[in-house]
Amino acid sequence: MSHRIAPLLALFGLLFAAGLAHADVWGWQDAEGKWHYSDRPREGAKLIRSGGSGSGGSSAAAAPGAANDTSAQGAAIAERLESESAARAVAADLDKKRAEQCKEATERYDKMIATRRLFREKTAGEREYLTEAELSQARVDARKERDAACAAPRR
Repeated sequence: MSHRIAPLLALFGLLFAAGLAHADVWGWQDAEGKWHYSDRPREGAKLIRSGGSGSGGSSAAAAPGAANDTSAQGAAIAERLESESAARAVAADLDKKRAEQCKEATERYDKMIATRRLFREKTAGEREYLTEAELSQARVDARKERDAACAAPRR
């Protein structure tokens, strides 16, 4: 006879668990700071999860402000996600711009290293060639510029 009762008990347990899965969940914090949860509302409790249509609408009757709490929480979460998404997009744009600046500075430095003679144009379009000392300093300056442009950003 016990072999017939075991399947019935298992079926009853599954049905009971399915009913709980659709129940409202209420949470509150006691005086010691410990959190407690229940399927029944009480004073000071907030609706953590609504059971949906399976709850029969009892959550709205039990705590009329609970829906406002959850919608406010949802709006706050959506706003935080949107803000984080915008921050990630800005970080990606900054990384892209830094990579471009690094590439340009590296190209200028490579040109300084490869050239034997460097000139600057005067106002009348004439070329004035740099001395060896000026060329060496220009190379050092280009190297510093490249190092600054290609350095890892401080965060």
